[in-house]
Amino acid sequence: QVGGSSVAPAGEEYSRAIEILERDREGLNVEPLRRGHLLQARLFRAQAHAALAAVDAQNLLRAIEDYQWLLGQTDVEGTAVADSDRYLVIHYQLGQCYLGLGRRVEAFTSFETLLEKAGAS
Repeated sequence: QVGGSSVAPAGEEYSRAIEILERDREGLNVEPLRRGHLLQARLFRAQAHAALAAVDAQNLLRAIEDYQWLLGQTDVEGTAVADSDRYLVIHYQLGQCYLGLGRRVEAFTSFETLLEKAGAS
């Protein structure tokens, strides 16, 4: 449910999980499973925030923050998220958030990156 009992608490729970996982920064670098959980929690929280944009557009800013954070990371295999075609959905979702805020230039840039990584340009 958007804005109902399902999405809003999920975002809060992901935030709590992120807080716990980020307490031991050094552990995140040596424990791939924990790092993977952090990346996944950030992605899921971003998606929850984006879904809540219908209730409050400020949620799009929160989603953008998480998507940008994800694009600045490396995955558990050491691959840069921003440079990998495995994470194309993040570029798409980021572009959708920018569109929701009327930030068309940034949306275009995200979609253009998506197309380049997908080999469709």
